[in-house]
Amino acid sequence: MNEIANDKERNMARKVKIINLGCKLNQFEGLGILQKLITSGYTESKNGKDEPDIFIVNTCTVTRKSDRKSRHAIYSSIKEKKPEAIVIVTGCMAQTNREELEKIKGVDLVVENDLKAVIPDIIKVIDEHRRERYPGEIFSDYRSSIDSGNRTNPFDFALPFTSSRSRAFLKVQDGCDLRCAYCKVPLARGRSISRPVDDVVEALRKLLEGGYSEVVLTGVNLGAYNFEDVNLAGLLERCLRIPGKWRLRLSSIEPLFIDDFLIDVLGEDKIVPHFHIPLQSGSDSILKKMNRGYNSEQFIKIIDKIKKIKSDVHLATDIIVGFPSENESDFIETVNVVENVGFASLHVFKYSPREGTAAERLKDTVPEIEKKRRSEYLIKKSKEQNYIFRRRYLDKIREGIIERHRSDIIALTDNYIKVIVNGNQSTAESLFGKPASIRIKRVDYSATYGAIVGV
Repeated sequence: MNEIANDKERNMARKVKIINLGCKLNQFEGLGILQKLITSGYTESKNGKDEPDIFIVNTCTVTRKSDRKSRHAIYSSIKEKKPEAIVIVTGCMAQTNREELEKIKGVDLVVENDLKAVIPDIIKVIDEHRRERYPGEIFSDYRSSIDSGNRTNPFDFALPFTSSRSRAFLKVQDGCDLRCAYCKVPLARGRSISRPVDDVVEALRKLLEGGYSEVVLTGVNLGAYNFEDVNLAGLLERCLRIPGKWRLRLSSIEPLFIDDFLIDVLGEDKIVPHFHIPLQSGSDSILKKMNRGYNSEQFIKIIDKIKKIKSDVHLATDIIVGFPSENESDFIETVNVVENVGFASLHVFKYSPREGTAAERLKDTVPEIEKKRRSEYLIKKSKEQNYIFRRRYLDKIREGIIERHRSDIIALTDNYIKVIVNGNQSTAESLFGKPASIRIKRVDYSATYGAIVGV
C-alpha cells in the first residue's frame, strides 16, 4: 500500500494526453492505458491546454487515410508539447512502420502492439530515471529485460472505468488469421488469440458492478473468438447468465463466422439489435479477388436470418469502392445488395493499396475520380437509408443509454439511434450512463429528437 501511495505522490503533477485513433479495440486499449496511469497517480489532460507531460498517440494503419491521420496526430503532439514533455507512439502503425516513426524528430518512443499493455510500466520507469537518462535509452533497456510472456499478452489492460464514458469496451479477442487481399491488419496484430472465458465473464461483471449499463465486446476479428473450443456463441451464453438490467453490444462480426447457433444467441434480449457485418462488395467477382470467402447470396441469407430474430435491427456494414478491376457493373451489384439488405448505415472506404498485402500487386487500378464518385454515391445512399430507418420509430418508445455531447443530452437507443432529448445540465449529470425509455418525437434528415418518458 505504501508503494502505491508513494507512486501516486510522485506522479501527482504528471499529466497525460492520449490520442486514440481507429477502431473500438484501439479505444479500449488506450483507455486501459490511461486508467492504469490514473490509478498510479497521473492525471488526464483532456484538451492539452494544461501542458501535458506525456503524449501517447495510439495509431491506426488500416488505410492510407488512417496513416495520414496518425502522422498528423504525431506531428501535432510534437508541435504542442513543452520541451521536457515526451511523445510516445504506439498502435498498429507503430507495429508496421516502427523504423519510419523512430526517425521523426520529437518522437521519444515507438512502442509496438506487443508491448502496448505495459506502456504505464514503461512510463513509470522513465519518470523514475528521467533526470539521469534519455527516455529512449531507458526504453531500450526495458525492452531487452522484459519477460517475453508479458510482451505477448494482449489482454493485460486495466478495465477502463471513466466518468466521461456512458458505456464500456471490453476486449475479448485480438489478431486475425484471415488473409483478405486488401487488409494490413494481420501484419499489425498477428495471429488470432482469444481471452479466457472466465476472464471475460469476470471482467464483464466488474464493469457492470462499476456502474456501466452497457458493455461493448470488441476484438480485431470478434467472430473468430475461440478459447478451448468455446466459440463466440458459447462466450455470449456465459456472459448472459449475469443477472440484472444491462445490455451487451457487439463490435464488427465477419460473415464467415455467423452460423445458426450464433444467430440464435444474438436473438437474446440482453444483446442489442445492432450488428456491424462487413460486406466490402456486392460483386461476387470482386469478393473472390478480395479473398472474402463468401458470395453476395450467402451474405444476404445471413442477413435475412438475423432480421427474423430481431426485426428492429440496425444493420451496419463496411464497403470498399475502387478495388482493382472493379467496374461499373461490379459497383451496381454492390448498390443492389445495399438496397436489398436495407443497411441503416454504411462505412465507405476508397481502396488504397497497403504495403505487404496481396492486393498491392494487383493491376487494373480504378481512377481516383471514379473512386470518389462511387464513394460519394454510397455515402449519400447511407444517409437516405439511415433516415428511412429512423423514421420507422417515430412516436415509438425505445430503450436508451443517456450520454453527453457538448451542450446536448443524447440518448443512444438499443438499435443505435442517437436521440437529442430535452433536459438541462443537472438532468444530464443525474442520468448520465443510465438506461432510460425514450419516445422519438421528431425525425429530421440529419438528426432525431425525443423525450425521456421513463427511467
